[in-house]
Amino acid sequence: MAILRRADQQKAQMCPGVERYVLADVETGARQLKIGDLFWAPGSGYDCHVHPEQDAEETQYILEGEIEAVYEGHRFTVRAGDAILSPPDVPHGFTNRSGSTCRMITAFPTTNRSTHVVEEGPPRTGSLPRGIVLRKDVAPTTPYEGLSRYDLVTEAQGATSSTVCELVFEPGACIPPHIHPDTEEALFLISGELRAIDGDEEDIPLRPGDMCLAAPGVRHGLTNRSDDKAVLLALFPTTAPSSVPAG
Repeated sequence: MAILRRADQQKAQMCPGVERYVLADVETGARQLKIGDLFWAPGSGYDCHVHPEQDAEETQYILEGEIEAVYEGHRFTVRAGDAILSPPDVPHGFTNRSGSTCRMITAFPTTNRSTHVVEEGPPRTGSLPRGIVLRKDVAPTTPYEGLSRYDLVTEAQGATSSTVCELVFEPGACIPPHIHPDTEEALFLISGELRAIDGDEEDIPLRPGDMCLAAPGVRHGLTNRSDDKAVLLALFPTTAPSSVPAG
């Protein structure tokens, strides 16, 4: 499992007022995932656009702040904990109209995608599409004692090649060692501290901003040995990640 520490992540200006840290891409050893950590300054934005490749559905997860989004003509605001699934060829764009920086994780289940700016189209009203996921509407499950899982992007939201979930670790909670035979898994620590297993190496410290990439077949696991909660974002390039115990 490759670990990319926050201090080692490359930063670039994606567009005026928007900085992007590279979390997973071919340059970091990823083969199935492309993930960035974006900081949107007040007043910044990105024109309405599409990603036409058929495996280039995009997930946007709001880490901090809020941002106005346009999605197939709908205009709405998403806030920390909310997510958006943008399938291929679905027009979407963003503008930060707040007075604070908005932070967003973007993820693709492919390292090969292009971006094409398009017309926004006529405004639409009514119910928001199912790809817009508000955190308040997501009920958690408990796969392990002390661990809450919020499924944000799955087939239920229309995904065809992505799974994104937020994991909340209470003190003492753990995910036992396991492998994913066929797919990568990206693990991004949002807050708190965790200890990771990577192959035969145990007790690796993880801190906020660190990105872990578990390649197919690599043994890995996570434990919260601190006295505080820890929050992690888990991302897969499939809607049906398989898992095999690896004690």
